Amino acid sequence: MKTVKPLCSLLLVLCLVFTCAGCQNEQEALYSQALSSQTDEASEQESMPESTLQSSEPGDGLSGALTIKTASYLKNSSINFLAEEFMQLHPQVKIEFDYELGEAELNSLSRTERNMRRDSYYTQLRLELASGEGDYLLYNVQEKLDLPSVSGLLEDIHEYWDSDPDIDPEEYFTPVLEAFTVGGKIPVLPFSFKYNCMYFSSSILQSLSVDAGSIQSVSCDDILDWYEEARKSDPQLNLIFTSPGKDTLFAAEKPRYIDLENKTADFQSPNFIRFLERTAAVSNEDPELDPESEIGISDPELMNEKLRCLDTGADPSVTLGNFAELFGHLVTASRPAFAAQLDVGLAEMASALHPMEYVAGPYPYTSSDGKLGITSLESFALPISCKNKDLAWAFMKHCVLPRDSVDFSHMGSRQRYTHDIPLSKTNLRNSLEDFAENGVPMMITEPRLDPMDLENTTEVLEQILSMPLVNTGAYGVDLQDYLDEYYINALTTPEQCAEKLQDRVNIWLHE
Repeated sequence: MKTVKPLCSLLLVLCLVFTCAGCQNEQEALYSQALSSQTDEASEQESMPESTLQSSEPGDGLSGALTIKTASYLKNSSINFLAEEFMQLHPQVKIEFDYELGEAELNSLSRTERNMRRDSYYTQLRLELASGEGDYLLYNVQEKLDLPSVSGLLEDIHEYWDSDPDIDPEEYFTPVLEAFTVGGKIPVLPFSFKYNCMYFSSSILQSLSVDAGSIQSVSCDDILDWYEEARKSDPQLNLIFTSPGKDTLFAAEKPRYIDLENKTADFQSPNFIRFLERTAAVSNEDPELDPESEIGISDPELMNEKLRCLDTGADPSVTLGNFAELFGHLVTASRPAFAAQLDVGLAEMASALHPMEYVAGPYPYTSSDGKLGITSLESFALPISCKNKDLAWAFMKHCVLPRDSVDFSHMGSRQRYTHDIPLSKTNLRNSLEDFAENGVPMMITEPRLDPMDLENTTEVLEQILSMPLVNTGAYGVDLQDYLDEYYINALTTPEQCAEKLQDRVNIWLHE
């Protein structure tokens, strides 16, 4: 019987694209805090090797103060360790963090209150950038910053990237960097990223005569086609495990209908009207799950456990410490579903080499016109009004440069450099080699990889990144009210919803 290890990949899903955008940072904070407790405990049991970072040496003249501004407090996250590491390398540098929501506020404010605070925060942030008062480095703000409207107020990363002799373009996944282009410039530098993926019930794919091994990628159209066919045999089948909203697929489909370069939108097209009609018809009923804490945690490993229990009649085997009650309830109370959605990070890449028994995937998940969504929760934006741009760039570069150490053991913590996919190929290889030696952390089976696995994983990733890529974080226009009117309250027809979306996006594109 499989046992879910403490804090398995379930916690990664707290940052899913289909969860409400306003909750994204607080969910990432929860993940970071939970993971930190795991890695700090491990650090007490293991020796701490010395750091062998490939970074600029002390004495290079760097000095001064740098403020890193972000929306939510992230305790013991990699950005905190990277800043401390950088200051150790450069004793004349002082880095401070400016959090809009501190730890106490994250714990005390309601979700609605946090969302209101964040809306106010981003409004004020845009005003500061427009008035030339942005003397800081921005971190993890792209989703609600409205990049198309503020990109002219941010430095073009290309200018720093291309002129810095420490940057070897062959070392990095440059298609990812190029995907962050807005208005002919790159206003955002990610040091890690994720890409959209889908998992499916293996038995349902088989019943549809779909060969799980031959799937290269799946689009919104593929998912709806298969789901509609499967419902002919089971009308009560839910689309996505733990039933996020009917607008779930919209996040991936949205870039198809927004042209950022030409500032146009096409939501009133017949294709999008049909998309609205089809997604409104999906089933997402899970009356035994709590909408606040359980709806939308669409982890494929829990889905696999759910299907295993249904197939064998066994009780769930979920041992997740403080999270056991929550995730155990997800397995027992959720209804069967066709698919699970999860962004692929390091652990998902590695675990794909060790298929689950009842769930197939992960498969890159694209819009219906073939664009693969990528996102970054670890990215920087440099305001033109930042006074010490050289220092800001030096720190950004420090975060993306190749490193031998993929955690912060040299600083007393087993916190990883990143749990997502590093922009640096060396950092990806080193992370996978660490998996080969120590096992994939936070997965059900804790698989260990061999050299062939490592080579295959890197090659597969290169192939995936050769697909048309789109930075979903650049499409941060708030359309949720209109989607709720249509999907939840049934107050508009598909045509009326499309017209409202079109009008709102047109305003956003020309603000």
